[in-house]
Amino acid sequence: MRKSVMRILAVFITSWAVVVLAVAYGQKYMPYLPEHPSSQKTGIIGGMVAWDGEWFVRIATESYDYSPTRMSSIVFFPAHPLLARGFMRLTGLPADVSLVVVSNSFLLAAFILLERYVRNRRLTPDRGDVATYTLWAMALFPSTFYFRMGYTESLLVFLMILAMYGMRRNWPLVVMALIIGAATATRAVGVALLAPFALHLWNRSGSDGSNPDNASSVVEGDSDVRQQSPGSPRPDWRKRAHRFAMRGLLLMPLACWGLVMFMGYQLWAFGDPLVFAKGQVAWHERSVPETRLDRVADLLTLEPIVAVYTPESPCYWGKRAPHNDALLNMNFANPIFFLGTLILVIVGRKKRWLDQPELVLSVLLLAIPYILQSNRMGMTSQARYASVVFPAYIVMGHLLAHLPKLVSGYLLFCSGLLMGAYATLFSLWYFFF
Repeated sequence: MRKSVMRILAVFITSWAVVVLAVAYGQKYMPYLPEHPSSQKTGIIGGMVAWDGEWFVRIATESYDYSPTRMSSIVFFPAHPLLARGFMRLTGLPADVSLVVVSNSFLLAAFILLERYVRNRRLTPDRGDVATYTLWAMALFPSTFYFRMGYTESLLVFLMILAMYGMRRNWPLVVMALIIGAATATRAVGVALLAPFALHLWNRSGSDGSNPDNASSVVEGDSDVRQQSPGSPRPDWRKRAHRFAMRGLLLMPLACWGLVMFMGYQLWAFGDPLVFAKGQVAWHERSVPETRLDRVADLLTLEPIVAVYTPESPCYWGKRAPHNDALLNMNFANPIFFLGTLILVIVGRKKRWLDQPELVLSVLLLAIPYILQSNRMGMTSQARYASVVFPAYIVMGHLLAHLPKLVSGYLLFCSGLLMGAYATLFSLWYFFF
């Protein structure tokens, strides 16, 4: 236990230092981007709440606003800024500091949970090495620099790991629903947890539910189809379906409590429970195809990805600074991180390093923002969205554990360097979204 704690702290502190020192270097020695009106050198903390962080500061201090014709804060979900507001009142610290502290606190908690999650699974041989490399993979993967900024990703990834860990441990279903509900108040993709939760409910409905240890879901292991023990009675599928339906009717709405409360607030404040969705219209990089058929066709043919590398497209990566440096341009990298994460998930499932709920969760976490945003935004922010697909880091952990330690260390070192460079440019208002 002591070694695990020391290992987690080493991972957290090392990766945190990479990001903070990179931001500090940029604030002192590098020019900010003059192309953006908000860009200025505001110190380390100010640099860590650039871009969307400014919106979270505004929500934490002034609450929400909405306009159908301009960008407004209602498109951002409330969990992270509300926690920051509570921390502000508790400590008296300003909003930007509170946002960064909350983000990093949940990142540390996510590391603790992820280490336990990986070690407690029968799908993971050599669990010690895989768990360690999984932690380093998530800590130093380039796009995870967002986890240290005043962004919501670290809170979301913590809640997702907590929810999936709770399903493995067969925690009470009401507790699971409450955790998932909190994720739906964090970001829209929190609803992706409803799919593995439905699978979990179906598995649990295969027993009478009186003893969670005898439920059909898997504890600490593969949560695909569980084999019945010899001599056990065959399940009554009608009773199972009835039990599943009754539990679903009660628990699925509860598992959306965060989203429902956010919609209720919008109804009270703006007279419309869907302004968070309608407000997205003002956030766009290009015109949306006129017909639904055209929009679907673009998605299926990967047109948003192609557009990033097409000079005539509004989404062409070279139109965003740094203009001539593909390695350090997040707009160039967004499709690569998106497709790379998808490939990792597929490999993980094929190698049986990931189970069915992890596969379903990962695919939905990638698909939801791609389907909902890429018609109007191209691949903008897809690297950040993909960064919360934590099963991909488990696959990386397996891959790194199978390599010579010197090679794995070199790859992690290079990844950490790129993460630091990304953090520097982000804090100087380069187009890192």
